[in-house]
Amino acid sequence: MFILGICNDETASACLMKDGEIIFAASEERFTRKKLDNSFPLKSINSCLSYANIELSDVDVIAYAWAKGFQEDLVEKFIDLGVKWNEDQKALEILKERIKWEIQRDKTKRREFDDWVQSNIDLSKQKVLDFYHHEAHAASAAFYSPFDNGYVYTSDARGDFEATTIYKYELYEKQKLKKVYSTTSSNSFGFFYGRITGLLGFKPMRHEGKITGLAAYGNPTKAIDLCKKMIDVNDGEICANLGEYYRPFFAPYSEILEKEISMYEKEDVAAAAQLHLENMMVNLLDFHLKNNNVERTNLMCAGGVFGNVKVTQKLKEMDRIKKCYVQPQMGDGGLCIGACALAFNQESSRIDGNELSIKPLTSMYLGPEASYRDSSPDEFAGEFCNQLITYAKATSALAESLKKNNVIGLINGRMEFGPRALCNRSIIVPTS
Repeated sequence: MFILGICNDETASACLMKDGEIIFAASEERFTRKKLDNSFPLKSINSCLSYANIELSDVDVIAYAWAKGFQEDLVEKFIDLGVKWNEDQKALEILKERIKWEIQRDKTKRREFDDWVQSNIDLSKQKVLDFYHHEAHAASAAFYSPFDNGYVYTSDARGDFEATTIYKYELYEKQKLKKVYSTTSSNSFGFFYGRITGLLGFKPMRHEGKITGLAAYGNPTKAIDLCKKMIDVNDGEICANLGEYYRPFFAPYSEILEKEISMYEKEDVAAAAQLHLENMMVNLLDFHLKNNNVERTNLMCAGGVFGNVKVTQKLKEMDRIKKCYVQPQMGDGGLCIGACALAFNQESSRIDGNELSIKPLTSMYLGPEASYRDSSPDEFAGEFCNQLITYAKATSALAESLKKNNVIGLINGRMEFGPRALCNRSIIVPTS
């Protein structure tokens, strides 16, 4: 059974699953050379099919995750928010703006997918299944992890009107993922950290890692109270202060917030934001594990916030956590593999009544292999006069090239899937 997974925004990607195993995955940015390319992943889809030497008509199921819509269990949460901010007109306007913007943005991306399906998929022979954003994040962490059970933590800026969820995971239960907590996209750890990124002069959704690095040089106690004015966790709930200090968007910022931020050194703001994020995420998880009488459990994580390695470290060090697995493609590019997992679980149970298992990810080298393996050195070199060298000679050859102050583009084997540089596609630059 072939399942083609698709997500089409914020690092649009596609992957191919064969009988429960992800055999290929790539993001559109790797082909277009546009960072975080969110155009429909046609090149990624074609690469999936080419790798398996199949046609699109050979695919049994199309699994989609990015924009499914509004979940029934969120209605009560938004009503509660309306009641909470009933006396604050500014907060109500921000909340309505969040909902309106999300509907418009997701409608566009959903239409893009639906149009592609209508033009390319034979619905009499092929199935199309769609899944909620954070449901797919949770699946991408749980089903490809080495664990049979535990809790799944997802967190990003927003997706299908949610920002953070906690699921209970039991592989051998009929309902494998059971949501135990979620918060709306108006209360977002991702937007909090992204806003700090922008306030310090960096680009949200691109430079959050620089804030994490900068935090090591600052004093977190100086600006921690300011961060708490923006958003905090109280009694197991994420509580954003909609208004001058916080909006569930990466920008703009109020004059009051910009003025207060400017009173501190950038390093101190970064340190405070990092510590506050760590504390909030630990406190939220600890509350709900305790509330569910969990003494010790495995933890699985996905969503863009888990690109923050310090947060992951703090969660892993919690007394209630035995082992921790973070989906290597934790961002929205990983939604496609989560959609595949959910689709496979749904469809495999119908095959002779026997449910097959999904194979854990053992490698993230899931993209196309360098074409030079089928080419002569002259053909591959082209105008750049690149060289093919053996592993035995690689170290000395690269060292000699760096001595000559050359910039080296190193290509080896299959392309990585995900935001981490795993050395199969590397740029090496001399430092002097």
